[in-house]
Amino acid sequence: MRLLLTLALLLLALPAQAQTVLELGGASAGGNSSASASYSLVGTVGQLQPVGVSTGADEVFAGLWHMLSEDTDGDGWPDAVDCDPNDATISPSATEIPNDGIDQDCDGSDSSDCFADTDGDGFGSTSVIASADTDCLDAGESDVDTDCDDSDPNAYPGATETCDAVDSNCDGDLVDGDADLDGDGLPDCADDDLDGDGVDNDSDCEPADPTIYAGAIDQPDDGIDQDCSGADTVSCWVDPDGDGWGAGNLTLHEATCPAGMAPVDGDCDEQNPAINPGAAEVCNGLVDDDCDPTTDEHDDADGDTWTICDGDCADDDALTHPGAVELCDSVDNDCDVTTGEDETDADSDGSRVCDGDCDDADAMVFPGAPELCDGIDNDCDGAPETNAEVESFLWYLDADGDGFGDMDAPHPDGLDCDQPEPGYVVADTDCDDTDPLVHPDAEEICNGIDDDCDPDTDLDGTDLDADGDTYRPCDEDCDDTDPSLGPDAVEICDDGIDNDCNSLTDRDDAVCSGAGCTGCSAATIAGTASPVAGLLLLALGLRRRRPGARP
Repeated sequence: MRLLLTLALLLLALPAQAQTVLELGGASAGGNSSASASYSLVGTVGQLQPVGVSTGADEVFAGLWHMLSEDTDGDGWPDAVDCDPNDATISPSATEIPNDGIDQDCDGSDSSDCFADTDGDGFGSTSVIASADTDCLDAGESDVDTDCDDSDPNAYPGATETCDAVDSNCDGDLVDGDADLDGDGLPDCADDDLDGDGVDNDSDCEPADPTIYAGAIDQPDDGIDQDCSGADTVSCWVDPDGDGWGAGNLTLHEATCPAGMAPVDGDCDEQNPAINPGAAEVCNGLVDDDCDPTTDEHDDADGDTWTICDGDCADDDALTHPGAVELCDSVDNDCDVTTGEDETDADSDGSRVCDGDCDDADAMVFPGAPELCDGIDNDCDGAPETNAEVESFLWYLDADGDGFGDMDAPHPDGLDCDQPEPGYVVADTDCDDTDPLVHPDAEEICNGIDDDCDPDTDLDGTDLDADGDTYRPCDEDCDDTDPSLGPDAVEICDDGIDNDCNSLTDRDDAVCSGAGCTGCSAATIAGTASPVAGLLLLALGLRRRRPGARP
């Protein structure tokens, strides 16, 4: 069949008139065929013999007219048809050997062995199959054998790895960057035993801790329930006297110790509940109350010849015992339960009376304090201050007599503790020393002046005229952004605006009257405003003040 196809292609390449003299399917009349002869299909209708005519120089081969040709390699195929006339193993009828890079059957390419791609993901397994052609692109074929699971179309090299127990990208790694707490090669999201302790997550009370699981050995007294029993195991000792301290046999119990047992040991007398490591030593002879023989009340630990039973309130301090001298150390040195009043710091200036504070009620008075111009012994040295040791002041002229001086007019004599002459003060914060009503203690009023020498208090806008109508908010300008509105403005009826800032709209303002005032009340239209309204208007007029007026 392959030979016939090859010859048919050659036939189609001939001119149309040549095809009329060729015959498929057997020898033509008057001609013959020979399997051992070499023929070549050449020439045109004028060169080929008509059907039924033979000249001896040409014969019919495979049902087609051919002219005699050479067969160099003797493989039974003329050189004109043989794709390699010098190699007897290569001819149109030869058997193709796959994957050797040689076209044995002269079909134009070497045949290939392909790999089975059962799941159709484009990647084959290691199973070799013969290809129907040479490209391994048909269904069930692949030219690579790198599929790690040829039964799963979602598993192949380069596939997107998901957090499961499948090696989707065929890299041999199931984790692929996901968390793997127990390092078992499974990502935590697909691991039924996160901590690798042999217990499934659903049954593990601490699935992320390999030391905690049902069956683990519980470590007593550590506050951790290692065996997932619901409580930590605690150590308990026999406590016959019930004082909370045990001795004798140790047993382990869950959660709490039962009656007759204690969670701590060390009791040196289980017959006396008053004797245990938590008890205080008392003067009761030679009884070791706290189960610590080194702290007996009859011992003199600090060597001051006083014991606890003798009244020593601090047997670790030889300077503290009954009769000791009170020191300036805030300690009850003589064990009388009190410290001296001279050991307190009543004014919190860091100095006590016993430290030399000569006035423990004044925080400006203590040893080392700076001397001030106040006639007081501030540094407690027993001597009055002098100009050489005190903090002197600069004095400033107070021309307007308001108690605040002009910072630009200091006294020429400079620093001094005493007032150099009348009319000079220490404060230099007067912003206008020509006006006694202007100073830091003055009240800010509606006059356009910085009365209290603090410009920030004028920045609230109440003492400013923003719209230039000579009225400010503190002058009862009801809208300081509109110069047409103000206490002297003419009320415009029926516009719904309080033009004259008297807090009355058209409906109630007596200025508006007549039937044309649609927004006015009936009383206003009739010109019969109530006496109360008239008094209100009079009161509002009296409250108005012109700019710059002082109270």
